[in-house]
Amino acid sequence: MSRSFRDFTQIPTPSALPDGAERIESLHRLDRELVLEGVNAILSAWNQGQLDTILVQDFADAQKLSDTVLTEVPRDARLALLSMRSYNVISQHRVAEPGDGDRRVSRVAVTVRLQLTFNDPRTGYQGLPSTSEFILEIREPI
Repeated sequence: MSRSFRDFTQIPTPSALPDGAERIESLHRLDRELVLEGVNAILSAWNQGQLDTILVQDFADAQKLSDTVLTEVPRDARLALLSMRSYNVISQHRVAEPGDGDRRVSRVAVTVRLQLTFNDPRTGYQGLPSTSEFILEIREPI
């Protein structure tokens, strides 16, 4: 029986494109700082109770996620980034946005090490580390 796990690297596969979008065949590597900025935006929204403001429209079970955070997570809980491990561009496409010109839209899988901290009334300060994968949509001008 295996007692350890290997990292999972997802193989990019074609997906449906929005109307008017053009697939980019040769994936462009994104700057690490840009991906880190996206991760920090998620953590900031989570810590401010505004996670629903940054989720994409077709996020599966968005309401269930919001309800779970409200009912199951301690009110003083804070989520902090310990490290950003790896990230991979899953897909990219070009889209024209009115007034903004062309944009490259990238779907990125990023593995992060997080820590949830809060005060438990019975046991005191709690710091719970975890490893998670986020799927980000990053839009940048071309």
